[in-house]
Amino acid sequence: MPPPSSMFEGSAGPYTAHELMAICLSRDVRNGETVACGANSPVPASALVMAKYLHAPDNDVIVLGCEKYYPFTGPGKQFFDFANRGGLDLFHVSGGEIDVLGNVNLHAIGDYEQPDVRLPGAFGTAVLYFVAGRINMFRNEHTRRSLVERVQFITCPANPPEGVRMESGPNLLVTPKAAFRMGRDTGHFGLESLHPGITLDDVRDSTGWRVEVPEEPAGEVPLTEEPTAEELRTLRTAVAADLRSTYPQFFTDYVLTEV
Repeated sequence: MPPPSSMFEGSAGPYTAHELMAICLSRDVRNGETVACGANSPVPASALVMAKYLHAPDNDVIVLGCEKYYPFTGPGKQFFDFANRGGLDLFHVSGGEIDVLGNVNLHAIGDYEQPDVRLPGAFGTAVLYFVAGRINMFRNEHTRRSLVERVQFITCPANPPEGVRMESGPNLLVTPKAAFRMGRDTGHFGLESLHPGITLDDVRDSTGWRVEVPEEPAGEVPLTEEPTAEELRTLRTAVAADLRSTYPQFFTDYVLTEV
């Protein structure tokens, strides 16, 4: 059972922060898209499958490492060839560090040659960051060490070098506490909504950049819409049935049982 700090109570009953994150990401998926996430990414994988069941039935869903949602016969090359040809409308990215501009660090904390922490690396994420139609981001930890003013190493640059083409880039960032939206005019993340029970002070205290709130209505920060009974039921039944064999620990620890 998740700790009390990661639990919420809504009109449809209790739910976890991870369930809410998956639902937030799911709502941003559009019908008729080819959507994907990497391996070891149960939150966005759940979001993509949920969207297909609820409001995006025409989508092609790709989840690396999941037999049911991996349409290629080979390991990685076919997928990356497909992506490089412009096949992905939406891809999901996380990282050891994410900054206010949307840069992502998947390599090292501290000096690159002798880092304090060596992160797992990109496995092609830097390429997908450029070629996917848009990028939605997630971070399961909302702290000043994970959401930083500037990343210590840029694996995925939000602003590509001159002459390098990039699709729309980072769009949405969802954490256990809030949702942020990339400002197309400002070029950095602004606070879109607070999750139920989370205060603005809490988010500001746990975010490494200056948290900007929506200008209209003045000073008012919207609350993230709580999960509906249908969303929770779909996540806990149909989505769990499709993905539990790929992510058994996630569905045991972070997704509540439907009763």
